[in-house]
Amino acid sequence: MKKRTIVIGLIVLILITAVFVILMITEEDYYIAVVAPMTGTYKEEGRDMLNGINMCLEEINRHGGVKGKRIKIRSYDDRNQVLASTNIASQISEDDKILMVLGHFDSDASIAAGNIYRKNGIPAITASASVPEVSIGNDFYFRIIPNNDFQGSFIANYLKNINKHHVRIIYNKGLYGSSLARSFEKTALDIGITIKKKWGYESDSETLNEEFGRIFTELRSSVDSKKKEFYSESLADSFGKKNWQIQDTQQTDDPDILFLAVNGDEASLIINGLKYSGVNYPIIGSDSFTTPSFMNGVKRFPQEQSNPGYFTDKIFALSPFLAELANEKGQKFKKIYQLKYSKEPSWVAAGYYDAAMVAIEAIKTLEINNSDPIRKVRRDIRDALAGMYQAENALTGVSGSIYFDKNGDVNRPMHFGIFLKQMFIPVNAQYQIVDKPIESDKTLEKVLNGDTIVIDGKVMNKYRVVYTGIDVNKISSLDIKNSTYELDFYLWFRFAGKFDDSNITFVNTVSPVRLGPPIAEEQNGQITVRTYHVTARFNGNFDFKKFPFDQQNLEIKFYHSYMTRQQLIYIVDVLGLQGISPQQNTDMKIASDWSIIDKVCYQDIHSNSSTLGIPGFFDSQNRPAYSRFNLSILLNRKSGGELQRYLVPVIAMIFCLYLTYFIPHSRWELYIYVL
Repeated sequence: MKKRTIVIGLIVLILITAVFVILMITEEDYYIAVVAPMTGTYKEEGRDMLNGINMCLEEINRHGGVKGKRIKIRSYDDRNQVLASTNIASQISEDDKILMVLGHFDSDASIAAGNIYRKNGIPAITASASVPEVSIGNDFYFRIIPNNDFQGSFIANYLKNINKHHVRIIYNKGLYGSSLARSFEKTALDIGITIKKKWGYESDSETLNEEFGRIFTELRSSVDSKKKEFYSESLADSFGKKNWQIQDTQQTDDPDILFLAVNGDEASLIINGLKYSGVNYPIIGSDSFTTPSFMNGVKRFPQEQSNPGYFTDKIFALSPFLAELANEKGQKFKKIYQLKYSKEPSWVAAGYYDAAMVAIEAIKTLEINNSDPIRKVRRDIRDALAGMYQAENALTGVSGSIYFDKNGDVNRPMHFGIFLKQMFIPVNAQYQIVDKPIESDKTLEKVLNGDTIVIDGKVMNKYRVVYTGIDVNKISSLDIKNSTYELDFYLWFRFAGKFDDSNITFVNTVSPVRLGPPIAEEQNGQITVRTYHVTARFNGNFDFKKFPFDQQNLEIKFYHSYMTRQQLIYIVDVLGLQGISPQQNTDMKIASDWSIIDKVCYQDIHSNSSTLGIPGFFDSQNRPAYSRFNLSILLNRKSGGELQRYLVPVIAMIFCLYLTYFIPHSRWELYIYVL
């Protein structure tokens, strides 16, 4: 009995010790609060916020966390409501385990909660709330996407550069819409764009439907009696007039463009109303058009369900993140995100991945002791964030370089795109920031020509986007021993203006390959499509560890011979490649003992170790990088023939060896015969 009591006592002691150790470990973890709309209209944005943050934290914790301590989150649902946000902010303020906050999604909620964070000295980072007042006047709130002052000015400059001089505006009178419309209008007037008409509305108005009806009626009646086909040639240049031209006709006085400075869920209602009212103005929207709530709202309509793109085709918008134009880190982020969540990452997910990364980098700079007062730790984190203001020491996020200005903002160019069949595709002219602009007499000339945009001292240069596709006809001469293969394929480029499309360098060909004359060329307006027929032998990197059940990857890789990524980015021509898949492309020929599992086109970055003699590349950290286009074909070996060829003789030999056990030792000559 005494022995039993001792054993039970030891077990209890071990359990108490284990619980104590677990509690100690838990206390050593760092906690970050995440405040997002987990329910309601913007719940998918909330999920994207959590997805991006969790992806970042999982990577950090997998590699040991921060100085041996894991980073964990405490999530809160503010439902995108001001009252809920302020209540949550008060709860966070009283929790001395929370170091900082990531969120909120909405600007109104961020401003309301931000007052509490500032009062209690809690640093916060948002990657979605773009109203300037979120960070201006609050030195504890930081933002890693452009604010509305920058975004509105950027949209106006972009429209001017594509020769759009007359604009009509519909905006939400709330903080988001009014700040965006105000910034756009101010810049538009400064650069010579005429605001023909402006309509504002209150989201919570009891007569909202009547207000929308009045706006649509005025838009419809703003045209004269002259009918003509209505389209925006400048915006449509990415795809050619034939793909853009609207078949409906209406009365119009000039090709104005309609700018919608509204929230994503409201944008879907307005688009629907405009369509039913017969108003066919070309539309450009803000970053709210590229949030999940916009497309989810549109997909509710039966016409959009039966005919994808019925409401959204040819709408232009901009996004803080587009994977097709992303840096190398962004490309990897997209790939992992798709594998993990089985969907494309939105700019919300990418932004909050970066927000988490920035938060962790700030925490890494500190020596945090358990005895330190939480208010001091939070202040130190805030100071570390404020110290990230130098472009040369910028962090590289999946959405670009990150460094804060005096207001705690990251203002950089956003990406313009067009909706086609519910896909958001980059247009052919984009801008990227010049971190170290060189003063030149040509700067003004470039601004006037539309090649450069300058906003608040930030210089942004235009670069070309070229839509590219590869369609493989035949795979032959698959040399397993030497890891080489021959591919016969069509290669095409779609681009605006003049472009030296044939001057490309294949990375993995056995011998140099140069494109000959195009086999087809078509021009629609300013858009040119050139198609080449190529047959070449390529080097592979075959892996036989799983032979005869192996899979092999055949690749085509090329980049432009002299245009760097600052001048050119190849992107996948998703429209041209629609319907071309390994299963559907029955014309693709391949050896009978292989089958095609998958075929993927993607863009990444090719780095050059040479300076090319250019002074700007002498710094080893600033070597030239090129946009590289890739095709990957995954083959699967049909193992039946290989099994018969290799395993059947082995099985026969084993059977013969087994028979030798039944031969008497006196008949040794039979051993020799069998063996």
